[in-house]
Amino acid sequence: RVLALDPTNGLGHQNLASMTLREALATRNEGEALRKMQQAEVFARRALEADAGLAGAHTILGVILSETGGKGEAIESWKRAVALAPSEFNALYNLWLELASAGRRDEAVAYGRQFVATAPPAFFANERRRIAHYLGGG
Repeated sequence: RVLALDPTNGLGHQNLASMTLREALATRNEGEALRKMQQAEVFARRALEADAGLAGAHTILGVILSETGGKGEAIESWKRAVALAPSEFNALYNLWLELASAGRRDEAVAYGRQFVATAPPAFFANERRRIAHYLGGG
């Protein structure tokens, strides 16, 4: 309804991207998942065209790109999300994870420290432990 009233509403497109991404990740049908991912990417990009300052849209786009083989682009999208909103904890965690997986330890350490220092333990206890273990060298 929001987009019917204002087709340039970035948050409306961001919400559609988020819902469509969730559907894509939940389906077991590979063809359907890919179709949903592509649809979610269109919504995320429209959101960012409408408002490049939507950290959540950058986070969503990063997940989509990571899932569809665009790891480098995903990292850049998550970096933008975190630069816009340091409390974008999902982007921050995904950024740490992808950098660590890619062997980019110095960058991973910096983002990992930021996550451990700022992410609320009540919501991110497991993630904080995992990063703390990584930071400890273990």
